[in-house]
Order: sequence, then structure tokens, then C-alpha cells
Amino acid sequence: MDDIFLLPSHPGITSTDPLSVCNADDSLPTAWAVFTASVDSFRSANLFTLHQLPNLIEDLAYSLHLNGHADTKFLRQFLYDTYPNPNSPLPVLLLNEILDSALALPLLFPSHEIIYLSTQQPLLNFSGAQIRSLVAHQLLGTLKLPRGNTWGSTLLCWYSEPQPLEHAVHGYLETVFHFFQARQTDSRPVLYEFCSAASRLSNEGPHSWQTCHSPLFKHLIIEPIGASTVPFPHDTLTCTLISSNTSPGFGPGGTQEELVTGACPGLLPLGALCVSPPVPPNAAILARGVAPASAWRGQGRDARLVSLLRGETRHMFLLLDALELDLASSPTEPAVLPDLIPHNLLRELHKAFIGFSALPPRGITNIAAPLWGTSAFCGDPIVKSLIMAMAAARAGVTVCLAVDQARSYAHPKSAFGNDNGPDSRNVLQVLQNLKEKSGDMTVGEAWDHLAGDKVWTCADGCDVARMFAAT
Repeated sequence: MDDIFLLPSHPGITSTDPLSVCNADDSLPTAWAVFTASVDSFRSANLFTLHQLPNLIEDLAYSLHLNGHADTKFLRQFLYDTYPNPNSPLPVLLLNEILDSALALPLLFPSHEIIYLSTQQPLLNFSGAQIRSLVAHQLLGTLKLPRGNTWGSTLLCWYSEPQPLEHAVHGYLETVFHFFQARQTDSRPVLYEFCSAASRLSNEGPHSWQTCHSPLFKHLIIEPIGASTVPFPHDTLTCTLISSNTSPGFGPGGTQEELVTGACPGLLPLGALCVSPPVPPNAAILARGVAPASAWRGQGRDARLVSLLRGETRHMFLLLDALELDLASSPTEPAVLPDLIPHNLLRELHKAFIGFSALPPRGITNIAAPLWGTSAFCGDPIVKSLIMAMAAARAGVTVCLAVDQARSYAHPKSAFGNDNGPDSRNVLQVLQNLKEKSGDMTVGEAWDHLAGDKVWTCADGCDVARMFAAT
């Protein structure tokens, strides 16, 4: 049972029925009996409107999880603002679509369970109806936490007030309600895959990197972007790298992972229900056949929904969990960039290579990527770019790397002398110069630099770039 997520319809899940919706005598009713009775009661009420949906969510939180403090203030305001006339045909159809999708769960999942993704269960194949049913239960808040999950499996984090990034969360809610409003009948499946390394690769040391003669930058394209204009989905590519956490999933913030997952309802069940975190170091997660339901511009506090999409174009997403480098280093380790501590460097190289290597067998040779493992993960942008370039070159996949034109390092602290020029600490400029000056450098030669003694004098990625250029 440790490898299985039990759905609300499972007969082994019971409820104390604190609101007495089932009128049971002695035995505890199942959670599903309480859920269906709650929906029936809600539908038979005089005020059966979309504006009353938060009431049902709060009742279910108490009945199924004994949570009597569910906060739905932000959701209530969203529904009033977005659907001012809840009795018009569209909101009524939308509400019924959500409830009908949720009630279809036992028919769509006769086993009442999902086996977690792992080496033993490397593939989960869901129909469009199954995805809608799972997302409906995330929306209604009926799901329990999977094993190892501490952040949540339902959308309750989008419902409370205040929301620090309310523009982003408003867009996530618009997207998920649009997803049900569209009433998609597309039968193409959504595939979640657990891509793990063979035992040889998972235990390999630096030799495979030392002996790789592929050109370092042949498979890295640098795409200048602005923090307020970076697009999702990518303008031309349908495969995207998600800089994910070891506990992947959605949230109320504006990180790249949260934005992409919020824009793609087909991704919402993945980290929340189908993965028992943490994701192992020798594995990556793929999602195929997912249709973005909204288009966005910007990231973080600049993230804004641009338009809602019809969901006609299917995308692939590679979830790579980067090291949280503020947590991955010990105070007893030498004073070197955390990215370049040998076991950290090898871990990130292998993680990226495992993920990129999963793409060509599935017909993908180009992937859009952010500066993976930087920002909240505290990775150095130049070192992380080199890691992606090395892994991409070895896997034969071209990475289109989005780099914020305004991103710069802090005040110079170089161990290599004075900086030269106003752009000498601009990340985009440093990376472009590094690519230009590295010429025919191979992956093996890049490894020799990153694993050599000189890195101990590098204060940041600018020093690393100067070290590369000096040879």
C-alpha cells in the first residue's frame, strides 16, 4: 500500500460524517458516500449557483478532512468578479461540468487508486476524462496527501486571502475554470513518465564527462528575454524544461514551475497525486500530451495571463529537480561555489543528462529552458548554463536557454582582477562572450576546468567564465 495513492472513492476511506449528511446509524460511512451525499444536497438547495461553490468546498473540507478553517475568501471574490450573473447558462453548465467530472471518478478509476510513478511503475496513461475528474477533485478539495507530500494535493492554496501574488493566482483560477468551461472531448491521452538511469549511469563518476569530445556549446542557443515579457508557451517549441522541486507541483507563487503548472491543468495531478516525493537524484519526470490552457508573459511578480487557449496544441514537459544549494552544502566544506563542490556538480550533470537523454527516443531534439536551478534554488547562472550545455551536448539535444537581459551579478568580487566594461557582470553578456570565446572547447575540456584546482579561487560565475576564457 505504500506505493499507492488511494482516491476518495476507495471503499477503505471512511468519514466521521461530522455534518451528518449520510444519516448513518452505527457504522462510519465511506468518504465517497459522504461526498456524493454532500453534492446531492448542494444540488438540491434553492441557491445552486457557482457563487455557492465555496460553501460546498468548505463543507467537504470539514466532512472529509475535519478541516473547519478552510479559507475561500479569494475564490469567492474571484467567482463574483468573473461570473457576475451565476444563473446565466454558462456558469450553470460550468458548475455541473465540475460536479459531474468529480462524480465520474469510480467509473473512470475502477481500482480507486493510482500507483505512484517509480522504476516499478514508470508510466501512467490517463484519458482526458480521467484528468478532468482528478482536477475536479483537486478543485473541490477532496483528496488526501500522498506519501511524502507536505505542501498539498488540492487547490486550496489558491482560495485563501490575502494572496501575495494575486494577479498570478487570479490567472491560475481563470485557467482551471476555463478548462472545465471548454468541456473538452479530446480523447488523446496524457502520459506521465518516470525516466530513470540505468544502474551503470546512476553510479558513474566523472570519467564519462572527461572523455566526452562533443563541442561544448553546439547544443546551447541563448535567447535574450525580459523578466516582464518571457513567454509561456514558447513561441515555437512544444517541449519545455520545468525547473522543479524534489516535491514537484503547483503553488500560489510565480516561480516557473508554479506558472507552467497553473497554465496547464493537465499537469495539476502530476506532482500532487502521482509522485511520492522526493524525486530520486537519478530520475526525471516527463509529461506528454499536455495542452496549455492559457498563455502568459513575465515571471515572478511580473507574471500576467495574456489569453486563454483552446488546448489544441499538445506539449511535452521535462521536470528536472535542481539542488537547493543553500541546503545542499555543509559548513565544513571548503569555501567554493556550492555548484562546484564535486558531488553537487556530478549530481546536477547526471540529473540534466538523464532528463535530456529521455527526449530523442520520443522524437524531441529541441527544448525551451529557463536558467535551471538558479533564483530560488540559489544556483549560479553561469555554472548552471555550463552544466546544461554539457548535458545537452552529450545527449544530442538543443537547449534554447531563456536569459533575462537585465540580470546581473552583484558588486564585483572577482579573484581575477578588475572587471572590464559596464556589461562585464551582466549574465547574458558574460554567457554570450563565454560561448563566443570558447571556440571548439569540448565537454571533456569543460569538465577539466570545472573540476580543476583553479575553481577554488572562483567567487562566482564571472570568475568561472574568465577562467574558461584564459585558456
